[in-house]
Amino acid sequence: YRAGISSAGEPPLVDFAGYINSLPERVGLPLQFSSELLQEMRGSALFELCRRRNKAAAKSYQRIKKVLDHDHAGISPGLTEDLFLWGLSIVWSRTHRVRAKDPSGKWQAASALVPLADIFNMASSDEQTNVECHTDDESRNFICETTVPVKHGDQLYVLYSSAGHRHNGRLLMDYGFSLLDNPWNQLTFDLPRDVPPADVLYKEKHAIWQSVDQWRVGVINIAPPSDREPFPNQLLAIGRLFHLNGQQVKDILGKEPGKRHSLLLKPAPSPAVEMAAVQWANKSLASLMHGYPTTIQEDMKLLADHAVATGAGLSADMRHIVILRRGEKRIIAELIDALEDYRHVLVKKKLKAKPLADEL
Repeated sequence: YRAGISSAGEPPLVDFAGYINSLPERVGLPLQFSSELLQEMRGSALFELCRRRNKAAAKSYQRIKKVLDHDHAGISPGLTEDLFLWGLSIVWSRTHRVRAKDPSGKWQAASALVPLADIFNMASSDEQTNVECHTDDESRNFICETTVPVKHGDQLYVLYSSAGHRHNGRLLMDYGFSLLDNPWNQLTFDLPRDVPPADVLYKEKHAIWQSVDQWRVGVINIAPPSDREPFPNQLLAIGRLFHLNGQQVKDILGKEPGKRHSLLLKPAPSPAVEMAAVQWANKSLASLMHGYPTTIQEDMKLLADHAVATGAGLSADMRHIVILRRGEKRIIAELIDALEDYRHVLVKKKLKAKPLADEL
């Protein structure tokens, strides 16, 4: 639509012209970041994810531009790369998951831009939410209604995405912002690509690695330590696999592929392997911490100075990046402390049969 305006000089007849013209000129997704600004995300697993997504978007633009040049010469000159990236940012950040009945009467789900429903802000907690949206039973209307009494002028809040996708990395990538104190925050951890090739049991361990669906994705999300999971067991599972001996590997390979990961989530059968897994996880997290361009203290100072700045402080994009970095580094520090506590438990209890989570 906007490319058509730019090329033809006048808007085509589009029912949603008013809506399209009301959309923000800039969304703030990393898709629109300069290369210099993107570098500020170094150290975070989101840095490489964003770079790959940006490269894929640039290739998509070239493919679409080629088709337009050939079949729609009138529109093609108006579709600049910046305008294309703006359109992608709008779609990624403002679509709703909408349920609707197909012609046969079966319920289906699809992503759609819904005017007005896309202007609600993201709640910063479950308790702050005061709006819920849904399709009516007749599949004729998409309805948004308040769940608590609200007064004129009150903000309306919804929850974006599912709970597992509300950490700051996902919010920044998909919506263009991060929350200062995000109750759903997690650390996106970039996994090793495989078992070390030099491992004498590489073939057998590689087979186990390939049977774990979560690991083939390339990243895992790790929550801060909690009473339910006091140490990063998802990370320890990888360390355990790397240090198992021949018989232990054989025992796991003897199980169904779908059950192998659950076995690795349990303490290793020998104290030496469990301690080695802790040391591997600790080293991995420490290395990750050193990969950021700033320290936690430096990020906290940047945010504090911005809060009291009388003139121009951090740009909106830079502030969200600093919030992302600080939040991830806080989780890393908490996980390292939790691993140290776990190491002390292993040394003190010498891996008694009692579940180690209970000891903590």
